[in-house]
Amino acid sequence: ELDELNNNRSSWTTDENGQVGYWFSGASAYTSDAHQIFFPAAAYRFYYGNTLVRGIGGYYWSSRPDGGDAYNLLFTSSLTNMKTFHRAYGCSVRCVQETD
Repeated sequence: ELDELNNNRSSWTTDENGQVGYWFSGASAYTSDAHQIFFPAAAYRFYYGNTLVRGIGGYYWSSRPDGGDAYNLLFTSSLTNMKTFHRAYGCSVRCVQETD
């Protein structure tokens, strides 16, 4: 599901609450009238407590592990990508409904 979100997104934007991030539309190509979900640039927390890149980048866990790491959707104003992070990091979790 996060791979599909990664491929179908708006331009970098600010939502009605003043949060920066992207609108994602899942499996369908992004258009302004498609079903959408907003992911704010919510940063991540290092295992020792510091929060980094709030308002600059978003980091959202997937359910796909990779050894001691796990995949996540990460994004900034100029890119979106799927990467692995160590599981001790504190990334955001966002429920996304699967579609058939």
